[in-house]
Amino acid sequence: MINDPSPITNKDLDILLKWKLDSETLPGAVTKNKTTRVAKWIELRNAAGDDDDKPRPDWTEELEAKLQKIKNEELTLKDTAVGREKQKGVNDAFAMIVAASPTTKQALLARLSE
Repeated sequence: MINDPSPITNKDLDILLKWKLDSETLPGAVTKNKTTRVAKWIELRNAAGDDDDKPRPDWTEELEAKLQKIKNEELTLKDTAVGREKQKGVNDAFAMIVAASPTTKQALLARLSE
């Protein structure tokens, strides 16, 4: 559980909040600072705990078959939100390199070969 915000990064909080809010972007009020993000995460986490009283659909053989299929599939990092965020960062870096001036590219190459 996240009660102490110090060990979690803002990027991780973004991923958790986007996942819980089922959104590609965060509401403006949530993006302001880490304290606000942690408070929102705790609120969403606690609200999810209240869902335990809601009735669940009956577990069927079809659902069990889907679960077993998913459990047997190999899960790679690219299949996760973290993996998609990582790939987005790589894609953004490549886009910046392509758009860079020749001088900047040379400087980057020199730095990478150090």
